[in-house]
Amino acid sequence: MKPKEIHIEQRVPIQQWAAENKGTIMDAIYENVSEFMASKEEDRIVLRIISGPKQIQRPKSINDMSMNVDFIISKEDIHETLQKLLEHCIEVEEYEKCAEIVKLQNEPPKKKRGRPKKTITK
Repeated sequence: MKPKEIHIEQRVPIQQWAAENKGTIMDAIYENVSEFMASKEEDRIVLRIISGPKQIQRPKSINDMSMNVDFIISKEDIHETLQKLLEHCIEVEEYEKCAEIVKLQNEPPKKKRGRPKKTITK
């Protein structure tokens, strides 16, 4: 799945932008998390913030160049991600999403595929 992209014209510190747009970040995570957990991917970019001017032919300074910030979810940290997502959904009272997240939290981990074990019957 292609990450959602947001373009901001002015340079804003990423911490400030993230604090002001927490809902946007959490929505991007929620839209990806179920499919991501079922996939074989280890990491996935869910949101890309592009900060700075859209197109400048010849940048004169570093401030004239756009900067990308990617929000990534990882299988390694998926339990913490799900917990933060659940806390956000409770905070904004989106209880249907809460139920889906709890289902994902309680889902047993996917077993790695390998050769099936041979059983011998008499």
